[in-house]
Amino acid sequence: MYKRLRELQKVLQLSIKEFAEKSGLPYTTLQSYLLNKRSPSAENINKIAKVFNVNVNWLMTGNGDMFLIEKDARISDKFRERIKKDIAAVNGEVIDSLSFKDRLNDILSGKDKLRRLEVIELARKLGQPLEEYLVLSNYMPDVFDKALGNDKIVGMLRNIGTLTDEEISEVIDSLSLVLEGYMARKEKEKKKD
Repeated sequence: MYKRLRELQKVLQLSIKEFAEKSGLPYTTLQSYLLNKRSPSAENINKIAKVFNVNVNWLMTGNGDMFLIEKDARISDKFRERIKKDIAAVNGEVIDSLSFKDRLNDILSGKDKLRRLEVIELARKLGQPLEEYLVLSNYMPDVFDKALGNDKIVGMLRNIGTLTDEEISEVIDSLSLVLEGYMARKEKEKKKD
């Protein structure tokens, strides 16, 4: 597995320190994985996979694609146009502060896509509604379709600004699990009636 972790580090063009910081793992722990001195726990494999949108199967076995492909490999024209408009309304310092600024031209031309964490970062830095950006980018789980009609849920999504981008991504995953459970329970109740 250490070879695949090293390959991932190379593809992401991250130093060990940057890789550790972004994945939330201690530097020495990640270093021991990369040097094949220790195997990662299931929890740390999942952390790495989640943060970098990596296919767990590839990470563990080498089978499949390195990265998970979301609903669409590229962002929609509608979302690209929205980003262009929103970027035009901010100063260059905001653009320079984006972690993916070197890929921005490829993203805006449709050659590259944004990861969910990058969509969250972009919405925050441009001061745009998070739920709109997540819906436009196809990163909002389908189960949120009905939930986004609820002003309380939309308000909650708009008020999670004190969380880090990674924490927001985890909240979205957690909420989707809760909503799926809720929807399944409601469906069961409906069938009983």
